[in-house]
Amino acid sequence: MTRPLLGLILLLATAAANAEWAMSNNDEKLTQYVDRATLRRSGNMVKMWDLVDHKTIQRSSAFYFLSSKWQYEYDCKEERRRALAFIWFDGKMGNGKVVYSNRDSGKWGPISPGSVGETLWKIACNASNINKMNIKKAVDKIRGEQKNNGMVGAVAEIDSCYMALENLKASSSSKYMKFEYCVSMDLTALRIDSIVSKKLNFPPHEYFEEANVVQRFHNRIAEGFVDKDRLSEIRGLVDEYIMNSGR
Repeated sequence: MTRPLLGLILLLATAAANAEWAMSNNDEKLTQYVDRATLRRSGNMVKMWDLVDHKTIQRSSAFYFLSSKWQYEYDCKEERRRALAFIWFDGKMGNGKVVYSNRDSGKWGPISPGSVGETLWKIACNASNINKMNIKKAVDKIRGEQKNNGMVGAVAEIDSCYMALENLKASSSSKYMKFEYCVSMDLTALRIDSIVSKKLNFPPHEYFEEANVVQRFHNRIAEGFVDKDRLSEIRGLVDEYIMNSGR
């Protein structure tokens, strides 16, 4: 092994050695993970490492491997990605001996709908570009609706938003913006209902019972709109805006 290649391996391995991998895809052939701590954003561009753990031994030319780590660059505006670096390991989960590695920017390729690449693109871009103004508008919208028409009006507004999301024919980024808006309204109404019900000693509105709220968010997580960590970030911003507005 030459010194330049050894240095390259050490550089790549260091970049992903202490990763905390979160599963992003699982099928009969492989399991894929991402490490959000490796996210690096510059404008519309995001870099992120992922790990592919194979169920069976893979062969490429003269090399055999069971897992690999990849660094991709994602273009959040144009919905495309390219490989920047990869490392192949003879062990599971990025363990064992490095059998091959490379660091060379590949060609840009489009994000195919329904692909693993789309899942990773969503994680990389959605985890990096929370639109705070979009969330604030949702908070203000549902607060006004609740004030004028009560919780019945708020529930109708949220249901209408989710229905529009399901029928939206647009790019992944546009769909996420719509989801972000809908879920921010949902979380705002949930918090308001909780405050009011405790203050008046009333039970919460049926729409905002825990099981119903969890199911609504679970459906959107399963559809790939957002992961749990991202949802937690949105919830924190909603709470901040509600508190700052005097509720």
